[in-house]
Amino acid sequence: MYKDIDEYLPASTLAEVRNHKRYNYYDKKEYSEKETTEIKSEKPTAYTPKLRKGEQLNINTSDTTQLKTIPGIGSYYARQTMRYREQLGGFVSKQQLHEIENFPEEAIQYIHIDKDNIQKLNVNKMSLARLKRHPYINYYQARAITDYRRLHGEIKDIKELKLLKEFTEFDINRIEPYIEY
Repeated sequence: MYKDIDEYLPASTLAEVRNHKRYNYYDKKEYSEKETTEIKSEKPTAYTPKLRKGEQLNINTSDTTQLKTIPGIGSYYARQTMRYREQLGGFVSKQQLHEIENFPEEAIQYIHIDKDNIQKLNVNKMSLARLKRHPYINYYQARAITDYRRLHGEIKDIKELKLLKEFTEFDINRIEPYIEY
C-alpha cells in the first residue's frame, strides 16, 4: 500500500543556498559537505545603516525606510511614527514624539521638524466623524464645534473655540497649528 519514493529530498536540503554553500542536488549520491562548492558573493548587510551624530532627518516627509536609519528606531517605531504622523497631519514639535508609547529618547536628537508639511483641518467643512479622528479632538469637542457652526455660523478664529466649555487653554494650544477656517 505504501509507495517508496526514491527521489525524496528532505525539506531542509531543498533550498538552493544553505549556509552560503551550493549543493549538488542532481547526483544520485548521498549529499554531504564534500559535494558542496562555496558561493563567492558579498554577504547582505543584516542591518540598516544609521545616521551619524549631527545628521538629522525631516520626520514629516520621511518614509519608514528612512525612519529606520535613525538610531533607536526599528520597524515597530517607524510604523508607529508614520501612523501617528498621519493621524495628526504632521508633527509641529519634537515633544509630540513622547506621545508615542515608549518612543526612544536617544532618537529625538536625529529628528528635524519642518512645519511646512502640516495638513490642516478645516473646522468649518469637516464632519463630526472626521473631526473626532484627530488625536487632539475628542467626541465632545468635535460635537461642540459642529453645534457651534450650526448655531452661530462659520468659525472665523480660534478665539471662538475658547468660548466653548469643552476646550481648555491646553487643548486650544495643542490644536491651533492644525486648524484652518
